Amino acid sequence: MRRRTSFAAFGIVSLVVAGCGTAPDTHPTVQVVELPAAPSAPPIQSQPKKHFSGRASWYGDAEQGKRTAAGEIFDANAMTAAHRTLPFNTWLHVTNLNNKKSVYVRINDRGPYIKGRILDLSMRAATELGMKRNGVAPVSFDIVTKAEATRAKAQVAAN
Repeated sequence: MRRRTSFAAFGIVSLVVAGCGTAPDTHPTVQVVELPAAPSAPPIQSQPKKHFSGRASWYGDAEQGKRTAAGEIFDANAMTAAHRTLPFNTWLHVTNLNNKKSVYVRINDRGPYIKGRILDLSMRAATELGMKRNGVAPVSFDIVTKAEATRAKAQVAAN
């Protein structure tokens, strides 16, 4: 009996020792190769377009007192405009290309929804641009900061 116990103990010890050994490495060796750095190119930065041109129209009395897309109450006598994609509260310097008159307006609505038009102006802005009678005029406009618009309006008022 003693011999069986010794034999069993020897077998268990052998298994434990065999389990602690390392198996031969059967996985291929991976070699890390460092590639030379790629030539650095200037980062691509998409600058938003700041100058636009196209045909503008105007809207006024029929919309007076209704809510704009920005949630404001529309005022036909305010210097505002509608554009399809420019963010609300974007300031524009708009020039009528027929007579070179210009105004500053703030985007507070969406539109125009008539093909071929790029901007819908409030009645007051259209009047100051000299396009109210015709209803539509070729315009160009630039995105400006609120500070630029305020400064330019103050200079006009001072003269």
